[in-house]
Amino acid sequence: MLCAVTTPPADSGPIGDKEESMTPASNSRRRYEEAKAETLAGFSDRGPDHINCAQAMVHLTMGILGRDKSVITAAQYLGGGVSSTGGTCGAVTGSALALGLRDYYEGADANSVARTKEALQDLIASFEQEFGACACRDLTGHDLLTPEGMEEFKNSEASQRCPVYISWMSDHLFPILAAEQ
Repeated sequence: MLCAVTTPPADSGPIGDKEESMTPASNSRRRYEEAKAETLAGFSDRGPDHINCAQAMVHLTMGILGRDKSVITAAQYLGGGVSSTGGTCGAVTGSALALGLRDYYEGADANSVARTKEALQDLIASFEQEFGACACRDLTGHDLLTPEGMEEFKNSEASQRCPVYISWMSDHLFPILAAEQ
């Protein structure tokens, strides 16, 4: 069975009976919204606290799980389509890493890994359908590998699209994180 990738309903309450539990299935919409707002703020910060697109997805997931967010360092080279090469969008690669970290911290059997893999494949296909590409270079229209290209990107309207990709991915990653393992 394919895992449905949907945006959490705006009026949804707690997703489980035990609000105090740290498992994704029992986290509330409120906890997700707080983690998402904090994540987008970190991405938008242009100072020393800036996090890249891939780190944003790990940050979101660790916030939802109530885990140490310093593990975002693991995603530091995935931004800009992997080390600014324009490859697969960091929101996509960061989501894959985030799910692996979820499995590491929360545990995952072979069946849940298979379900997550299928859900992630569906998520990636949905992202590409929604935005027309998965490659950072195609999504931004800029070569981020050169200092000039990066500066041009930062000063363009294209840089305003990245928070949209992160927000969309966050909304669609949350149901996967909240699914029963």
